[in-house]
Amino acid sequence: MKIAMPTDDRKTLAAHFGRAAEFAVYETAGADAKLLEFRPNVHAHAAGPHGQGQGQGAGQGAGAGRDFEQGLAGVETLICRGMGRRAEEACAAMGTRVVFTNENDLDDTAKKFARGELAEGEASCDRGEGHNP
Repeated sequence: MKIAMPTDDRKTLAAHFGRAAEFAVYETAGADAKLLEFRPNVHAHAAGPHGQGQGQGAGQGAGAGRDFEQGLAGVETLICRGMGRRAEEACAAMGTRVVFTNENDLDDTAKKFARGELAEGEASCDRGEGHNP
């Protein structure tokens, strides 16, 4: 099974899916997880506080998720710390299961998931529309 996690530094899970620089893609088999590649997150919002740059540009009008389909192609499960409601719905529409966790290290998280030991949690961000009024 292929899993993905958003990251900014190739070592840890990014705090929020939409602003992450790329996705770490792993293959899990039995109780093992192997890093396959890093894919760019073309959906990444502009830098700055939550809300700046969101809903603007290529993704607007196309609907949340249209612009990160390439980065998540073939991925069955996305593990992240936080994600807006529209992005979560777009993942569901793509057939990608979303798992929230408070874990931090990419390799440890992938291995815990493969062994069925990953502690699931709540999304670490506001579950609103993903922008400030």
